[in-house]
Amino acid sequence: MRTLLNERLGLKLCALSSLCFTLLVLVLPGDQLDQLSNSFWQLLGRDLQHDGPGILNDKLVHGLLFFCCAISNVLAWVEDAFGLWVTLIALAVLGATTEILQYFAPGRSMSALDWLADLVGVVFGALLARRLQLRVIGR
Repeated sequence: MRTLLNERLGLKLCALSSLCFTLLVLVLPGDQLDQLSNSFWQLLGRDLQHDGPGILNDKLVHGLLFFCCAISNVLAWVEDAFGLWVTLIALAVLGATTEILQYFAPGRSMSALDWLADLVGVVFGALLARRLQLRVIGR
């Protein structure tokens, strides 16, 4: 029983961490985001000098962030179809909210295509997580 409780707590902490990280990355001002990106690539041993992430890479980042949010939140919180719908809607609203916040962040811009990439990540992440729940966990 204690192990199951620890696993559920771990999943919930992971879900909250993924939401916080996604919010942080998506509302950082443009210059700070570039510094963070360059530091990340330097940690990997690559010196990347560029003007920006590029449109394909930007959409991929949005999709991956929300893919991870969907997986972690579905596994941590969802127990039935209603919970799944609530999670999907909440993540869609979060994606729209981050786009609105980007409008006010220096060096960032609001984009409907970014929100679409968020939604694609949410849908695929939720589908994968739900499949894992049904197959492995049995709930």
